[in-house]
Amino acid sequence: MHSFELYMPTRLVYGADSIEKLAAAAARYGKRALITYGGGSVVRSGLLDRVKKALAGFEVVEFSGIEPNPRVSSVNAAAKLAREQKADFIVAVGGGSVIDASKAIAAAVKYEGDAWDLVKDGSLIKDALPLFSVLTLAATGSEYDAPGVISNMDTNEKQAISSPLLFPKASFCDPSVSASVPVVDAPAMPIFLLPLAFSHEIAISTRSSG
Repeated sequence: MHSFELYMPTRLVYGADSIEKLAAAAARYGKRALITYGGGSVVRSGLLDRVKKALAGFEVVEFSGIEPNPRVSSVNAAAKLAREQKADFIVAVGGGSVIDASKAIAAAVKYEGDAWDLVKDGSLIKDALPLFSVLTLAATGSEYDAPGVISNMDTNEKQAISSPLLFPKASFCDPSVSASVPVVDAPAMPIFLLPLAFSHEIAISTRSSG
């Protein structure tokens, strides 16, 4: 038998009305939100509008186009926007790639250099913006954990960024959002998500930008 310890401080809000609870969770951190997402699916599905409606009364800035394998160039660009707009917190709307990138963005906002420095050396992460996630699918568990995988196209590297400061404060999962996701290999899913997978036919083994 193997011994282990599990530290998972992220709050999970699950249910049909979960997204509408975002504002109450975020209010303590400020009034300016940076919403991050990938392609157009969150727009076409109406999910982005739903998130913005949930944040009525907050100032919202959007950063779109996060890649399925998020690039450090996008992280730097989003962090620059967040600093310029004085964002108080980040809301990642999407799958694992968007959440991974948003973790790096959260740290890069508080760092004066290139975000790749933080990927290479997590000890440089001294502060980070609060992060929330709104799931489009249950993927690799990025909504619960601290690490995120970032790519550097200039150096042809792909590496994880991680710090205890990068755990999402809360993640919001409305199962109806991912109802159209095809079933694939359930055993590849984190074990604590298997009940959700079998109940709602959600089982994804790769990261997606959402």
